[in-house]
Amino acid sequence: MLTFEELVPVTDASVRAALKQWADSDAAIKDDEMLVRLFQKDYPGNDDLHGILVKASTLNSIYFTHVYKIYGVACHIRECHPDEMLKAGDADAVKAIQYVSIDGQTYNLYSFATKYCSFSNQSAYPIYDRNV
Repeated sequence: MLTFEELVPVTDASVRAALKQWADSDAAIKDDEMLVRLFQKDYPGNDDLHGILVKASTLNSIYFTHVYKIYGVACHIRECHPDEMLKAGDADAVKAIQYVSIDGQTYNLYSFATKYCSFSNQSAYPIYDRNV
């Protein structure tokens, strides 16, 4: 089986092309600006379930992260108490959010977790998904 890197070689040119494509997309820029506002201004903390649910649902919708039990994920994030880790840029914040157990099933939401952490603290967390 081929690895992701074998399918899509990561080069300086491919990274520059992806950044240009993103920068040329008004919709992508507006979506990211809205997410930054939600995460950093409107609902900066992770103690209020309503705020977490708004952030997680919007992120899930815009980035097509395929999280189907978003309420359970929001509850999980609140239970993780990630605020101090997020402020410090601690990689454990991604790990804490990444594995979610709902109704006896454990889900690995790595891509979602990197996005959630990134919009909480963009200078500390890169986004990881198949497009990056």
